[in-house]
Amino acid sequence: KQVEDIFSKWRSQTDPDSNNPIPTNVRHIVYCTMIKFGDEDIWDFLWHRYLNSNHGSEKNHILSALACSRDIWVLNRYLEWSIDDKSFIRKQDSSSTFGSVAGHSIGHYVACDFLQSKLIDINKYHADRTSVLGKYLNSCARNLIFQEETDKWKKFVTEHRDSLKGAKLAADQTIETVTAN
Repeated sequence: KQVEDIFSKWRSQTDPDSNNPIPTNVRHIVYCTMIKFGDEDIWDFLWHRYLNSNHGSEKNHILSALACSRDIWVLNRYLEWSIDDKSFIRKQDSSSTFGSVAGHSIGHYVACDFLQSKLIDINKYHADRTSVLGKYLNSCARNLIFQEETDKWKKFVTEHRDSLKGAKLAADQTIETVTAN
């Protein structure tokens, strides 16, 4: 209830970009909770705060919190935006956005499916920068625990060796990770 109250107070501000009553040390918790249990209007409100913010740490809090959604279509849209030059998500924030989505129970499956279906687009967006692709791979692999998931992951890595060639070490490490899980 307190989270809702303080978030509502913020939303009712005449200029929410300048007047945020949420203490900075709890903003991520408040933002994430509201995104998780809120509707699309709350997600859009926070997205607009991201677009209007000039503070790097605030932008990072918001980007991370937007990944707390439990709406699959919202998460898919968010991931699409993370690899779109026109979306206002900075290229250097793309892999952390992906990692934030993958770090949540529902988002993990959405993110891993996204990676597997959009691998070529992700590679193209990041100009085949292997360190970035390694972050994507690790974000998926670290939470795979069921045999069916690990088998599917191993098959994905094996079948996409050519697309993953620059990130071969990271891909091999994810195989070790899922085997150890």
